[in-house]
Amino acid sequence: MLPERSETTAEIKNLHDDWDVSPLRLAQRAPDGEICKWIRDRIIATLSGDDKYAANAMKNKLGDELADALDRKDEAYGAALLQLGADPANASSSYGSALMKALKSKNHDLLEELMQDGHIDPARVTLGSGSPLLHQLAADNDVKGLDIVLARYPGLVNQVAGEDDPATPLLTAVRRGATDAAQALLRHGADAAP
Repeated sequence: MLPERSETTAEIKNLHDDWDVSPLRLAQRAPDGEICKWIRDRIIATLSGDDKYAANAMKNKLGDELADALDRKDEAYGAALLQLGADPANASSSYGSALMKALKSKNHDLLEELMQDGHIDPARVTLGSGSPLLHQLAADNDVKGLDIVLARYPGLVNQVAGEDDPATPLLTAVRRGATDAAQALLRHGADAAP
């Protein structure tokens, strides 16, 4: 169990070296702004460093922390994680990403918030199911989610699922019997031609 606040910079640095302890939670307990900056700098250096394994591990840790902040409804902590570059679509398999949690619960306010300031690029997001974001929304018959994404990214309405799967979101909706989603996609200009 972490102390409520740590008294010394050395104590914080020692706790930080134990990766079972979240770096940002340490920053919240730090006695001064200097140590918070040190922790943020360490995180940013890890993310941008040459060690791809460490960078991926840090990305997963930040994604896990973001999902955890969502569960705890800790908006300030979530905002700090997003400022550091936490990817809402990224988390280790044991947690589920913040984006997946928003989609599963159809939390459209959170979906909109995660899309603000480019935190989510729906053209590049592939979910745990292997589906692009729009395809998942179409499969789930999530009309409001489709409207949110397509209002910001109208050019993705005919996005194909991948190199090996030429299905568009409209075809995904039709295959799943998601008629409301299919109608929404057509309303947004989806190409109905095969």
